[in-house]
Amino acid sequence: MLHELIHAELYRKIISAGGQISPDNYLGIYDFYRRYKDWSHNQMAEFYRNTMIEGMKAYDIANGISFRPPGFYEAMSWAGLQGTYVWSLLDQVEGTYFLQIINDEANKPLWAESAIV
Repeated sequence: MLHELIHAELYRKIISAGGQISPDNYLGIYDFYRRYKDWSHNQMAEFYRNTMIEGMKAYDIANGISFRPPGFYEAMSWAGLQGTYVWSLLDQVEGTYFLQIINDEANKPLWAESAIV
């Protein structure tokens, strides 16, 4: 959910600039748009993962969820961002561990304790 909200915010910024981004209005978005075909996911992977991690932690606290496996929040912040440049820099063992957590969470029944994905 946080992933999709960040997409919405990035596109809202583009719309607010009349659909034309430039170094004069949204330099960060412009830079990623210029460098990457999948600019929004690359920008999210590089600059918004900590925001997603803090949001997931706050959600869990508010809902009385007190235990997550080591690396859970970091792994879940990577959901949907596996094709990014920053993901390619991860150690293979770490990436595999994160993917296992993401897949385990995605395959939980809807009635299970967590529904962050």
